[in-house]
Amino acid sequence: MGWCYCRPPHLSEIRTVINLSLSDWLSDIPIIGDVWEVSAEAFAALLADSYSELRENMSWVEVDSTGLDTRNHLLAETSLDPVQLNKSETEIISGKWEDITGFVSTDPQDFDIDHRVPFRKVVEMHTDFDKLEREEQLAIYNDRDNLQVLRDRENLIKSDMSHFDYAHRIKDPEVREKFLASAESYIEKIQREKERL
Repeated sequence: MGWCYCRPPHLSEIRTVINLSLSDWLSDIPIIGDVWEVSAEAFAALLADSYSELRENMSWVEVDSTGLDTRNHLLAETSLDPVQLNKSETEIISGKWEDITGFVSTDPQDFDIDHRVPFRKVVEMHTDFDKLEREEQLAIYNDRDNLQVLRDRENLIKSDMSHFDYAHRIKDPEVREKFLASAESYIEKIQREKERL
């Protein structure tokens, strides 16, 4: 097995790294011995794979012994008309919803439950999210302070966009401001919780 030696960065490099991503900085460090190239693309892919696995393990949980999970509970709360449940009373099968883009439908299957502040960003804001107990992770994923009903195809467009980047798609100024205020309020909530730790 070969050996490697990484020179310590110069003071100027320490200043510069503030303005660089970790992967970019690592890719500039020469390594003597084994030939090893630190690829920013590979580094980003590794992080993406890690997040994807984490995201796949998230799920909606039952709310307050109502028999409804977070998705269906939020659909019931936000419906403009009385909702109809399935026979087991665990799923909403009809109602009427309008999302922040103005899209209206009576079919709940037309809507996703979206995180205003993208869940990827939420994970990044929590130190060692992957080391939290599963119950804690699910509590964060299901935090209704950060959830909204959004048309499914619109949610695909929104994806991991920041709330600032996505806001321009909301045509109604009042709705747009409310969306931004809710997202900022949730970010502040996370920051306050981190300060208490």
